Amino acid sequence: MAELTERERKIIRYMNIMANPNLQKVPFEVKDGLIRTIFMVGRIKFDEDEMTDLARAINEELNNITKDGLGFLDKHKDSFKGVSDFGL
Repeated sequence: MAELTERERKIIRYMNIMANPNLQKVPFEVKDGLIRTIFMVGRIKFDEDEMTDLARAINEELNNITKDGLGFLDKHKDSFKGVSDFGL
């Protein structure tokens, strides 16, 4: 099995909280506290600059994924006509 780096473990934990549908309406400050608690419980070291850098990098990547995906769908929209008929 592949070994995860500490940064990869942080990203997984961060995304587990931020992308959790049950926490969609929870204020960011509460999610931030939850992430910090999860890091502490998992004995994962972090500092403020790293947390800020990680959050920005993840949010930027998510925005790029969304932008790219929407661009692809827009460019190929004729290929997807009728897909909604299948309930997808």
